[in-house]
Amino acid sequence: MFTATLEHDGRIERFRTFQIAVGNGRFYGGGMTVHADATAIDGLLDFYSLEVDHWWKLLALLPSLRSGTQGGWNDVRTFSTKDLTIRTRKPRAVNLDGEFKVKTPVRFTIREQAVSVYVP
Repeated sequence: MFTATLEHDGRIERFRTFQIAVGNGRFYGGGMTVHADATAIDGLLDFYSLEVDHWWKLLALLPSLRSGTQGGWNDVRTFSTKDLTIRTRKPRAVNLDGEFKVKTPVRFTIREQAVSVYVP
C-alpha cells in the first residue's frame, strides 16, 4: 500500500491505496475495466483507487475489476473528471500503456479534439 494525494475538480484528497487506475477508455491491462460505461469519446478520464484494508479482499474484487463495476464497493474510490494530478511522498513508477515511462507526480488531462480522425 502507498499514500497518494489527488487534485481534481477543485478538491484535494489524501488516502492509502493498493492501486490507482486512470483511463480515457473502457479497458486497460489485457481486459481489466476502468469503468463499465467509459468510452474513448466521452471526454472524461475515469479513475479508481483500491483502498481495501486487507489484501485478500482484492480476490473478492476481481470479478468487479473485469466488469468495471468496482465503484459499487465501499473500499473503492471512483469518479470521472477532465483533469487530475496524482502525487506520492516518494516518486513511484507509473505504468502508461504497459511501459514505465514516468514517475509521480503525474498529471492526466483531456485535450478535446487534439487528433483528427477520418473514416471512409
